Amino acid sequence: MNKDTVILRDVLNECAKHQKRMAYAYDRIEPLLPFSKDNVTQLSDEDVSHLDQYIFRFSKLQDAIGRKLFKAVLHWQGENTDGQSLRDIFSRLEQLGIVEDYDAWNELRIIRNDSSHEYGKTPQILSEKLNKLFESRTGLENYLEDIKTFVKQKK
Repeated sequence: MNKDTVILRDVLNECAKHQKRMAYAYDRIEPLLPFSKDNVTQLSDEDVSHLDQYIFRFSKLQDAIGRKLFKAVLHWQGENTDGQSLRDIFSRLEQLGIVEDYDAWNELRIIRNDSSHEYGKTPQILSEKLNKLFESRTGLENYLEDIKTFVKQKK
């Protein structure tokens, strides 16, 4: 197994770990969804713990895909990403038909960044931001699934 294959495998494993733990936290929080200005202020310590885990794992997964997996796939395909911006890397992945819709990806980044700064928000704004984060789960996981499908097809 060559170096790029090992790196790709390791990054996919890391993503799977984040996805699994995010799913666990989601399953614990899902009965409380959608959040409202009323229920978001009445969360138990256990609920907050699961919410924190979900936010953390969503962030870690989004970061691992954007900072590591996109590059690892291109390196595995024999391409050099040195000095390229995320936009350039994403464009190349789009050209190869691996992923699509940079604007949707960028929106996930905004949602991730916004959710990590929950302090000082009114309960109404906090509940809206959290609902958007939970609604974005499928979109984030779709990027990972698209890459996994591509890798399986190329093996």
